[in-house]
Amino acid sequence: MRGMSSGPGGRPIDPTVDYVFQKLLGSEENAPLLLDFLRCVLPASWGIHDVTVMNPYNPKAFMDDKYGIVDVKAKDFQGRVFQIEMQAWAKDGLPQRMLYSHAKICSSQLVEGANYAALPSVVGIWLLMHNLVPVKRTRKVELQYTWREAETGLCLDEGQMILVFQLQNLGRDGKMETDRASWLRFFAEGKNINLDHPPEWVRRRPVLEKAVSVLRHISNDQREYLLYDSREKARRDSPEYLLDSAVFHAGEALAAKKQTAEAKAQAAEAKAQAAEAKAQAAKEKARAEAAEAQIARALEEKAEAEAQIAALVAKLARLEQQAAPDGPTDR
Repeated sequence: MRGMSSGPGGRPIDPTVDYVFQKLLGSEENAPLLLDFLRCVLPASWGIHDVTVMNPYNPKAFMDDKYGIVDVKAKDFQGRVFQIEMQAWAKDGLPQRMLYSHAKICSSQLVEGANYAALPSVVGIWLLMHNLVPVKRTRKVELQYTWREAETGLCLDEGQMILVFQLQNLGRDGKMETDRASWLRFFAEGKNINLDHPPEWVRRRPVLEKAVSVLRHISNDQREYLLYDSREKARRDSPEYLLDSAVFHAGEALAAKKQTAEAKAQAAEAKAQAAEAKAQAAKEKARAEAAEAQIARALEEKAEAEAQIAALVAKLARLEQQAAPDGPTDR
């Protein structure tokens, strides 16, 4: 059963919803999207040529009302494993979950008795709609975590890595024109894209136009749209979402309250410093005025002394005239 679009641009589709996310990157039919995504987010030196989805997209997995975290796992021709996960809301303990998830995938790659040297590279790629690290600490979009020795920086295993992309920071680092940024922007802004007339930054890359066509198909196909809508509703109503959102917003409120208190304390300190500076300036002004008064008095005393000296000189001259004879005397 197919339905028509609900208006210009069609019904909006959020690519961060589990069903859509896995259909985009986890289905065999959209393998070119996954390959291009990995090539864009990973260093060029990795040389990704082909990938196989390890947990292929299965619509039946989304038929119940329970909203679970669905990731995409893939492996390339060298045996390197990639885990891609979308986090649409803040979760308490997310860093610990990242480490646990990474360790679990690593442990699943070795059979009992295998040589540990056979452990393949495992890269976790996490797309976050919120910030893992507050903006006041970094405006970076990409955070790269590896296992390194604290003092020398030597890496324990170059193949183990967790990449975190903070989509809220897009544009803050000034890098919006790269292929990587276009993919991140697609997930960050996808639900606002006009599906019939995509923006220019989408049209620049055919692979993104293909991604938009997947959203358009979900929007126009009534059966797929109903499944999408049920998954989006399940996400909003999930106890985990409600709890994590409450915890996150409570944390944000506490952080904001702490920031406000710190700002008030800083303002009070600045005000006290300003008052102290003002008092110091008043003291300096008073000292300067006292010094000027002393100089003025000294000048007055000098003038008085000079006047007295002049008077004495004049008096002495008169006395000398009086003491002098009327005229010269002959011997």
